Amino acid sequence: MIESWGPVTIDLNDTSRKMGMALRERTALRARKASSPQTFSSLDEAARKVHAALTSESPVDMASVKTLVTRSLTPMGDAGRLGWRYDNKLKPRGLLSPSEEQVLVAVAEVKCPVLMIEGEKGFLKARYGGPKKVKELQARKEAFKSLELRVLPGAGHYPHMDHPSMVADFISPFVTRVCVPK
Repeated sequence: MIESWGPVTIDLNDTSRKMGMALRERTALRARKASSPQTFSSLDEAARKVHAALTSESPVDMASVKTLVTRSLTPMGDAGRLGWRYDNKLKPRGLLSPSEEQVLVAVAEVKCPVLMIEGEKGFLKARYGGPKKVKELQARKEAFKSLELRVLPGAGHYPHMDHPSMVADFISPFVTRVCVPK
């Protein structure tokens, strides 16, 4: 796993409110006119916007952002503008999210060795601060039966894109140790 400890969870007491938010987002999406999607004059303009949003929470190289943005843009109309390719129906949050307890049960069932690579300045550090999230993430780490954790110094949420050779240096010996017959 790279920069993720599994699904985002919700507190069981928050289920109704979160489902209501998801339904309102879907209703608003249907009501929004498809004739006014956000467009950009160039790849660079779109990349600058995304880079600004991402780096407010975790460092990421502009080259990595351009890779992400390039595969997400499509020509829009005859004016040479670019727009997002994603399906708007996928944008609203899900109606149901697992509880933290459900995730811990699932994680405890993982029997194979797991390698987790975190960026030192990744979302797991920047976005999910606070004592409750720190405690939840620690419980997830402890629930794995066989976990090897590697932290990439200075890296943000996309260490595999910003520092691919360093990530490969973590993965290669792990795979050799775990997968190659002795």
